[in-house]
Amino acid sequence: MNSQKLGTVALAALLVSAFKVGQSMGKALSDGFQVLPDGLTLIQNSDELKSIAKEARPALAELKDLDADEATAVADQVCAELGIENDGTVIGKAGKVLKLAARTYRLEEEALDLVHDWKEVFA
Repeated sequence: MNSQKLGTVALAALLVSAFKVGQSMGKALSDGFQVLPDGLTLIQNSDELKSIAKEARPALAELKDLDADEATAVADQVCAELGIENDGTVIGKAGKVLKLAARTYRLEEEALDLVHDWKEVFA
C-alpha cells in the first residue's frame, strides 16, 4: 500500500476510475442481480477494482485532509472527466464510492478463494 500522498491530480484520477466502475456496476444492477451478465460486468471491472482498492485507504485519508480549494479542484476535475455537472456532492460521494470499490474487490477475491477451495477438495 502506498504511504505517500497521491496529490490532487492523482486523487481525482482515482476517483474518476472509481465513479466509472460505480456507474458500470450500477447500470448492470439496475434491473436486479442476474448472475451471468452482472458477473461479467464484475469481471470486466476487476483490474480497475484491484487498482482502486490498492489506493483506497490513502485516498480516503487524503480526502479528509483536503482544504476547500483542493476539494473544489478535485471535484471540478472529476466532474469534467465524467461529463457531469458539479452539484457539490462529488466529494461527499467519493468516500462511499472508494469504500464500495474496495469492498467489491475484497468480495470478488473471497469468492475466487472459495472456488479454488471447493475445487481443491473435490477436483
